[in-house]
Amino acid sequence: MIHILFICHGNICRSPMAEFIMRDLVKKAGLDDRISVSSLAATRDEEGNDMYQPARRKLAREGIPFAPRQARLMTMEDYEQADLVIGMDEENRRDLMRLTGGDKVHKVHMLMEYTDRPGEVADPWLPVTLTPHSGMYSMDVAGYWEKLLRKSYKILLLMLRFILLMGEGRVCMGCYSRQKAGRYEAAHILSKKRGAYTKGY
Repeated sequence: MIHILFICHGNICRSPMAEFIMRDLVKKAGLDDRISVSSLAATRDEEGNDMYQPARRKLAREGIPFAPRQARLMTMEDYEQADLVIGMDEENRRDLMRLTGGDKVHKVHMLMEYTDRPGEVADPWLPVTLTPHSGMYSMDVAGYWEKLLRKSYKILLLMLRFILLMGEGRVCMGCYSRQKAGRYEAAHILSKKRGAYTKGY
């Protein structure tokens, strides 16, 4: 079984949303026996807290199941048990390098690596209005949650496609690149036979 571990700063917004969206995709694709998903924090800032309320509201509106949870700092044991550790921004990457002693087995990747567009998934707690020129992934406060869900859904579809190809031995993490990922069309990710989740975000 492939285990995917999503990471963000506090584990109350970006990483739990990615976790629950990916779990939904995996379940509807009939891949529960092949892929497991979880999320944790890169810091202790929100340890013990549940997912941020606006994130829960957005998932509920879209019919994506979620459950009460508590943010927790990733440990070395968590790292060792994961096959892929997916962060959201460069701060996460730096924290993950520190927490894992340098990611010696190369499990750490950023979510935007699974697209043909470089950048980061912006943190909603940042006290500034981000612009498309900021290097972050285009979030304004008012539209943040809608954009996060729509973009996360599309990126996670691409990621799931890649993981399936990796499981079939057709690609490997060592040869992975953003350019290759950009060629994966969401329409071909999962067949209807597998119960593809085709809701159009």
